[in-house]
Amino acid sequence: MMESMCLSARRELLISVRQKYHKAGWQEKGKILDGFVAATDYDRKYATRLLNGVVGNLFRLGRQLTRAVHYREFRSRAFCAW
Repeated sequence: MMESMCLSARRELLISVRQKYHKAGWQEKGKILDGFVAATDYDRKYATRLLNGVVGNLFRLGRQLTRAVHYREFRSRAFCAW
C-alpha cells in the first residue's frame, strides 16, 4: 500500500501545479490532473476544484456565513432576554 502525502506536501504540490494548470490547454490539463490525482490520492472532481481555486474560497465563504447566522441568532435571543 502506498503511503499518503502529508498535508503540507500536498499544499506545496497544489501551489506549484495550479500555476501550470491555469496556463495549460485542455488536453494538457487532463494530463496534469491525472498526475495530481495519482500523487495525492484525491478524488478527480475534488482535485479539479482545488486546481481551479474554488474549494478554499467556498470554505471561507461558508464559515463567514455561518458566523453571521449565529451572530444574528445570538443578538435576537439576547435582545429578547434583556
